[in-house]
Amino acid sequence: MSSYFQRLIFLIDPLFSLSPAIKAEFDIWDLSTRVLHIRAIALLTSSLYLFYALVDQMMLEGEALAFATTLHLLALPLLLLFIALLTYFNTLHKLMIITLIVAPIVANLGNFYLHSYFYNSQDLLLNIAYMPEIYLSIIWIFSISGLRFLPALLSVSIILAGFFIWQNYFPIKEEFFVLQLLWMLAAFSFGFVNALMLERRNKNLFLNAKQLEHLAIYDKLSGLCNRMKIESFCEAELDRALRYKEVFSIGLIDIDDFKKINDQFGHNAGDRVIQEISKIFQTSVRKTDHVGRWGGEEFLILLPQTEANNALELIEKIRKIVAQSDFGLPKNVTISAGVAEYRDDKTIETIVYCADKALYKAKREGKNRVYLSSECCVIPIKPIK
Repeated sequence: MSSYFQRLIFLIDPLFSLSPAIKAEFDIWDLSTRVLHIRAIALLTSSLYLFYALVDQMMLEGEALAFATTLHLLALPLLLLFIALLTYFNTLHKLMIITLIVAPIVANLGNFYLHSYFYNSQDLLLNIAYMPEIYLSIIWIFSISGLRFLPALLSVSIILAGFFIWQNYFPIKEEFFVLQLLWMLAAFSFGFVNALMLERRNKNLFLNAKQLEHLAIYDKLSGLCNRMKIESFCEAELDRALRYKEVFSIGLIDIDDFKKINDQFGHNAGDRVIQEISKIFQTSVRKTDHVGRWGGEEFLILLPQTEANNALELIEKIRKIVAQSDFGLPKNVTISAGVAEYRDDKTIETIVYCADKALYKAKREGKNRVYLSSECCVIPIKPIK
């Protein structure tokens, strides 16, 4: 696929190159934004069809009036009210979309029947008078109904196919047919472009919302959770531990002599150290664990369902990996850490305070080591070399 064609597709569909999971997430997000719109339009259109039925009383008679009354007073308003009702049930939203595709098809097939009746009765005026509903339907489907672009295109395509089939059996004068084609082309073009651009705008809004969400949750430099997010994980874990009488631990980690790294080698080198250490954290913990940047060169690791000794073993393993890693500097980079365990009725603030005391003790007694805190009494642990 040429780069020009790829750029063209991306211009039309900003989600084109993204994963199926992101596209599925967009589908859910997009539908949730459309539901209220669909409900309002379905109710409004239903009421307008009731007015349409009154106009039928003024213009039609006999079989045509009976059919138009059934179509505009009963069938279509009830179908639209059914769509409005479906908007209230998340499990029925697929049925809502299908019904929304079908409703204008039913409306136009009914109008094709009326056209054929007028054709047979040679009532050209009524034949032409009822044609604009086809053009209005095209605009309604693309731009007003709340349908996504592809479902709208499917509905319009079926209607246009019905129109040409009807025209084949009940042809009108060439000049009228050409004029109708012009109006239909205009309605289709305006609706097509508008629906496509609306969908593109919605996808860009979704991507912007995802980016803002990411910025609100993750630290840009390290790629880890920011402090607000890791705190929320801690609070959720505390609630779970209280409910199920379980235990968890945290590790508070600090990069040793980080200010000297910045002063001697520059802030770019310091940023690279943070990024590389963050990668070590991410690859060293379990999927159920959470790692966040606590602030500056400090990090917090949340270890659910983990007792203090097991947490200590993991943090010590990470300390050893960092100490043996090459950060592209003429000196080794090391970390110090404090580990604390939740039991009984501690708060997150208390647990972090205990871990911080242990970290401070590790720093004061030589750095490049991990200390365990028990009830905020620091227990020195001989570091594994």
